[in-house]
Amino acid sequence: AESLIAGHGAFDADDFVARLVAWIPSARGIGRATREAVSALARGEPWDEVGVRIGSSGNGAAMRSAPVGLVHALDPSPAPLFSDAVRFSLPTHAGEVGVASAVALAAAVAWLARAGASGETSFSPAELMTFVTAACGPLESAPSLTRSTPQRPEWLRERLAAVPAWLDRSPDDVFAETWTGAFALESVPAA
Repeated sequence: AESLIAGHGAFDADDFVARLVAWIPSARGIGRATREAVSALARGEPWDEVGVRIGSSGNGAAMRSAPVGLVHALDPSPAPLFSDAVRFSLPTHAGEVGVASAVALAAAVAWLARAGASGETSFSPAELMTFVTAACGPLESAPSLTRSTPQRPEWLRERLAAVPAWLDRSPDDVFAETWTGAFALESVPAA
């Protein structure tokens, strides 16, 4: 959010990387991929290569993508939101599910903010998830293996599309099926 504010709503790689590096000494709850990536960024490795080398699909990028959705909520096209969410993800979480989850969360925030700005007082979870899956779905080239046993291939977009049907179930029941770890395939649909 601070980087977007400093850039007047635009992604500035140098500013974003500097903020990540400055954040590390006081960071709480930092994941392995973020710590490894920011250490590489601090050594001067290129921002658009570090996350690709690490290939993480953890939820770190998704956790910081809500401001991207707010900045782009009223844009006439979702293209700038998509582009910025991807760029904000790449320095630390460039695995397909990591990037797709950042786009998904930014898209959800944008959709909800846009609905609120238009005076909506309720929303359709199915319509929200249709927008979200259209935004993030093209980023996955193949399903990812779940971390729960037995492992099986799953698409993030399919898990997100299932969210409206899960709303009638208890959270414990859903989370027993999906898990809720740091893997974005688990935590983003849970969120």
